[in-house]
Amino acid sequence: MFALSPDRAFVRVDPEPGEPTVMAGDLEGWARALLDDSPGETGRDLAHRWQLANGPLGRRQRLVPNVPFVLAETARAPDVWVCADGRDAALAYARLSVGLRGKPDGARVDVSDFGWPPDGEVWTEP
Repeated sequence: MFALSPDRAFVRVDPEPGEPTVMAGDLEGWARALLDDSPGETGRDLAHRWQLANGPLGRRQRLVPNVPFVLAETARAPDVWVCADGRDAALAYARLSVGLRGKPDGARVDVSDFGWPPDGEVWTEP
């Protein structure tokens, strides 16, 4: 997710912890950063694999991991995804971020307590 900060910097917002990272100070710098790592910044490759298997994503649909990255036991990308409404996914990320605040690393967490994963079609990558 991307946003414009109060001081007008372009930021990437990691939806799980809800933390912004400055990408650029102007629109041109943000566009350059996006183009420099388009697959990583946009999820293009994942969306393409989804489209080949399931057809195009709807305008409001987003792919979210079945297990949030912050709670995954390995550093590799998940192979189970949920195709959810973007608003539902954003709200689930917000509940997760608030619910994890203050918990120590390694704490046991039941993500269903935070409404995770959001409702949607589950897809396992082959």
